[in-house]
Amino acid sequence: MIKKILLTVLISLISVNCYGATVTRFVNTSSSGGDGTTNNESGATAAYASLSAWEAAEQTNLVADGDVHVVNCDSGSSDNADTISTTIDGWTTGASNNITINGEDLTSTAFSTGKYRMDCNDGCLTINENYVTVNQIQFKVTRDVSNFPQGVGTNSMASGGSDVIINRCVVLVNLAGGNARRGIKGGDSDTTMTIKNTVIYASQDASIRLVFVEGATVNVYNSTIDGVVGNIGIDRASGTATATNCAVLRTGNDFNGTITIDSCASDDGDGTNAQTLDATSAYANEFVDVTNNDYTLVASGSCEDNGANLSGSGVSVDFFGTSRPQNSTYDISAFEIVAAPAVTFIPTITIY
Repeated sequence: MIKKILLTVLISLISVNCYGATVTRFVNTSSSGGDGTTNNESGATAAYASLSAWEAAEQTNLVADGDVHVVNCDSGSSDNADTISTTIDGWTTGASNNITINGEDLTSTAFSTGKYRMDCNDGCLTINENYVTVNQIQFKVTRDVSNFPQGVGTNSMASGGSDVIINRCVVLVNLAGGNARRGIKGGDSDTTMTIKNTVIYASQDASIRLVFVEGATVNVYNSTIDGVVGNIGIDRASGTATATNCAVLRTGNDFNGTITIDSCASDDGDGTNAQTLDATSAYANEFVDVTNNDYTLVASGSCEDNGANLSGSGVSVDFFGTSRPQNSTYDISAFEIVAAPAVTFIPTITIY
């Protein structure tokens, strides 16, 4: 019996050593600040008050710890914005020892003040560590400074893996107070970034690069990019850039530089298997209401059932979490039109 107990304990220890644990922490911008172990807004175990506070307190060697780290972000009872720029740096990560940053479920395609959001003057989130996934976070970058702030991106990526994923996010490049010029940036040759099911748009024309690729490898999948009155949709200065199943509209230049473009819908009809958006009546035949940044699709538009199959690239849902594809073919853009349910007719037999 003792041998059996010792064997069970040994197996348990081996399991912990091999698989580690999922460490979960919380950020709540209505919190007074605590150790982040709960989403409470007060007390010793209260959530961190900002993503920056979480990052500074939790930096660790996840590989040595054998852990996965998840942080869940909430705007709390006061719906406060997170206004502190954050840089993910000083960690040791691996493919099985990664970081996931989650926001709240987004129910609008436009930037919302009723959900967790980073609203920062000098750039919101810079990722310098490998194996970081960002889900359902809103970013708003406002002011122009000498280093061209970004909503989210990489600048000095650690070597040895990368795999940065930006998924189901909203990025607003806002120009009140000056010119901000980067929505999402893939900088540094050590960066491999995937952007998927994400909405990126500007508030006005100021030579903004809504997606800027500078030395990195960046794959943009099933995303919607709106220049509003100009700007550049995807700009590749150096590195490798691909765009698949993306909708790009109202830019001065939809795609700039050497970019592999497939199954995209744009004003210019760029790339292979291209669709040209119908811009008449403010794109009324394509999107619900671009004037108010509602980019959900209109049935029978250019985006419906004209995308490539990206199941092998990790694209299985849309911005709202709807399964892709709804029909036999993927839709273009961050959104998938929900297929109408099948109707079953049951005959009625009347017996006299």
